[in-house]
Amino acid sequence: MAEPTAPDTVELYVRSLAPGPAGSRQEATIERLERLVDRRAVEEYAVHVWGARVALSTTAARTDAGRFVLDRLAAFRRWAAGADASLEPFFETRETHSSITGEVYATVELPVLALAEYRDGRLTGVSPHAGDDGVVTVGDRLDALAGDGPGVAAGGTPSLAGQ
Repeated sequence: MAEPTAPDTVELYVRSLAPGPAGSRQEATIERLERLVDRRAVEEYAVHVWGARVALSTTAARTDAGRFVLDRLAAFRRWAAGADASLEPFFETRETHSSITGEVYATVELPVLALAEYRDGRLTGVSPHAGDDGVVTVGDRLDALAGDGPGVAAGGTPSLAGQ
C-alpha cells in the first residue's frame, strides 16, 4: 500500500538509453520503478529521454521535444520555489559559446537521472534536489517509496516510509 503522500505517477528522465557508464544505473532504476508498480506503491511510470543539456532560447523552444523539456524545467523550478528546495547544482544553468557562430546562449545541464512525482496530476516532488535536510537523490526517493529507506517525502521532509 502506498504511503498517503506517495505519488500515483512518476516520470524518470534520462540523458540517453544507450549503454555506457550510466546505462546500468538507468536499467536498475527502471527495474525498481517496475517493482514499485508491481507492489502498487505507484500506479504508473514513464521514461523520457531529454539529453545532456537544453538551450533556453534557440531552436529548442520551437520544437515539440524542446518545448517538452523547457516546460518540465519550468514546472520543476516552480515546484522547487514552493518547496523551499534548490535544483542547483543538479540543473545548472551555464553560458555556452558556439565556436561556429560565435553566439553566446544559456543552457541548462540536465542530470543523468531525474525523477518527477505526481499526485492527482499535480507535481509533488523532483529529485535530485537540495533542501534543509540535505540532498535528496533519485535513489533516496525510490527507497522511500519502496519503504526501504529512512524516508523523505517528495517535498524533502521526513516521512514515515521505512520507519
